[in-house]
Amino acid sequence: MSLAQGNKYDHINNNKPYKVPANDTVVSTYEKLLLYKVSEYDFGENSNGIAIQPQLLDDNINKIFNTVVFANSDLASNGSSIGYQKNDSKETVSVNSVTKLSSSYSHFFKIGIHAKGSSSPFNLYNNNTWSSGVGATLGYIYKPNNSSTSYNDNEAEKLSMKRLKFVDSLMKIKLSYAKKLKTINTLLSILDTSKATYYHKKDSLIAIKKEIETFNSIFKNVNTNLTSTNYHNKSLYNSNFLSDTAFVLKNGRSLNELEKSGGEEFVKAINYIVEELTSFDKKNDITYGYSLHWFDGDFSITNESYKFEEANIDNVLYVSLNDSLKFDKSKNKLKITAQINYNYTTKNNKRLLFFKAGTAFHNGSFLSSNLLNGTPKIDENQNIIDESNIEDNALKGNFNTIDNTMSYGSFSAYGALFFGKTQKFGVNLNLRHNYLIQKPDEVFYKNNFTALIGPIFKATGKEDKGVVLGIDIGFDNSIYNTKINKDFTARLRVGIPFKIYSKSKSK
Repeated sequence: MSLAQGNKYDHINNNKPYKVPANDTVVSTYEKLLLYKVSEYDFGENSNGIAIQPQLLDDNINKIFNTVVFANSDLASNGSSIGYQKNDSKETVSVNSVTKLSSSYSHFFKIGIHAKGSSSPFNLYNNNTWSSGVGATLGYIYKPNNSSTSYNDNEAEKLSMKRLKFVDSLMKIKLSYAKKLKTINTLLSILDTSKATYYHKKDSLIAIKKEIETFNSIFKNVNTNLTSTNYHNKSLYNSNFLSDTAFVLKNGRSLNELEKSGGEEFVKAINYIVEELTSFDKKNDITYGYSLHWFDGDFSITNESYKFEEANIDNVLYVSLNDSLKFDKSKNKLKITAQINYNYTTKNNKRLLFFKAGTAFHNGSFLSSNLLNGTPKIDENQNIIDESNIEDNALKGNFNTIDNTMSYGSFSAYGALFFGKTQKFGVNLNLRHNYLIQKPDEVFYKNNFTALIGPIFKATGKEDKGVVLGIDIGFDNSIYNTKINKDFTARLRVGIPFKIYSKSKSK
């Protein structure tokens, strides 16, 4: 299809390279609807429209959730992925799956399982494991429809010429259908009397015939009573020439109004054309980068199991009371965690940024407290102390309060920034404030903080899928107004993915 507008587009021939017969209402209807959908595109500097079909945008949007970027918890939480984290006292493995709940890609459902252990989550019930847990997570993700991607005006203008040639080719193909159908019917009648060795040719002809008949059945039933304006004397490059003025119905309703009203046959015809245009856009996608926001909420429940070995129980206490109190018998306690977060990510040719901030609520035994480090011991008074404070004899709790419930909350923020054209290297920062909500009388807990920083690496393949590796160094669960040098730590995190745009122009 060739159009003209004067000045910078004078070189374009305004004569159609094809002619639709007056009596061919099927192809005529197809042409009008095709040009209607093409008029929605952006054609360059003085034009406003879409860069690619929304269907392709939706596909691109969905991929981003399968790109693992670690957040501020032990669990991989940002996509369909496997996550692994290790520090000096425990290891955690998690698996998540994210599924869209709506065709608009605004609502997602998340389900996951996780396991952790003080020695290894892959060996949860080893005799050397004092603490382990297995649990499940349910989550909901909401993405507002305000996301964007970018493209260049010059690229849009170049692609518009290529797209119009594609339109011309589609029209020529459809105009050939009537003659081709007659030829196929003749050949099929001949092949019906031929030997079986020609059946493969018959099958291919039947497939082509079915394609033509499908096209005819769709567009012959579209009763829009279209009256078109002199389309070729107007230009799609004119910013005032929008889709709702391209064609009007006799009753004055515009085509885009008819599309919204959703007549069944009309929708079938539009979907047919959209599929053709989406195929072209997929091969010629000029968009790059993204900018998007979303909110997520998670609820997880974990069956925590605790077991003290004889070596970690005061010898006199073990000999005198173990038969009755069963210090070395496993104890189980459910841990419940609920959290809500705001997420933002943006990517361009030079950087990739991810930011997450939120709040969480934790409820369970004090043995699942974030302040418990290493393997705890039971002293002669049945008090429980851990490796972090044996020297100053600060207590974490009492054996008799293990089954009691302690609750604490947290506020957190996490950021990751990748640099350069390949964006395979970057740095991440993790900040968290934990505060007490309620605890049993004999349990120790004070407000504390985490501040970790370190490098993060991406080894990606096709569609940005690949392994993400992070190393965090800093202070973990450090109590305010105390010496924190003993809280210095390092941890390793690995994520393996199982990957939201509208459109904004980059000028």
